[in-house]
Amino acid sequence: MLVLRTAIWVLIFIGLFLFSWANWQPGISVRIWSNMVVDTRLPAVVAISFLLGFVPMWLVHRGAIWRWQRRVRHLESLQPPITSAPAPAGMTASTSVEPELHP
Repeated sequence: MLVLRTAIWVLIFIGLFLFSWANWQPGISVRIWSNMVVDTRLPAVVAISFLLGFVPMWLVHRGAIWRWQRRVRHLESLQPPITSAPAPAGMTASTSVEPELHP
């Protein structure tokens, strides 16, 4: 699974690099407010948009994993430790369980 995830991230970064290479043109105006305009390049706008969408969802995902791990650790601490079953009543360590053979 880690190999697949790494391959997907490599493909995303290669795609972003190729997109940036093909669209590296100056002069894209981004209007932030009515009186504030920023001139930037298209790849910067795409990268910032990707991060604005990815980072909050990644933080929610990491928070959910952290919360579930805490719950599992708490539930594991509540269970008594597993021990061997006690011997049945009337049996001692010297008592044999094998059947007796009568001649």
